[in-house]
Amino acid sequence: YEGDEIPHCRMKESVLFYVMEGTVTITVDGTDSTLKAGQCLITHPATLSMRAHTRTRIMGVQVPAPGGTR
Repeated sequence: YEGDEIPHCRMKESVLFYVMEGTVTITVDGTDSTLKAGQCLITHPATLSMRAHTRTRIMGVQVPAPGGTR
């Protein structure tokens, strides 16, 4: 919902975010990207956080590096 946030977290994998509904700002290593429904963002392993500007639905897919281990 508007104003909801996900605090900073360190991701070891790349992540693909697809915004299905709403508007959200995703911060990747301190750089903000604002996305609307129908847009996507692919990150490298990074420190991520999010802030919703409206009611938002997002799909996030973690993509391990080829040959990587957890």
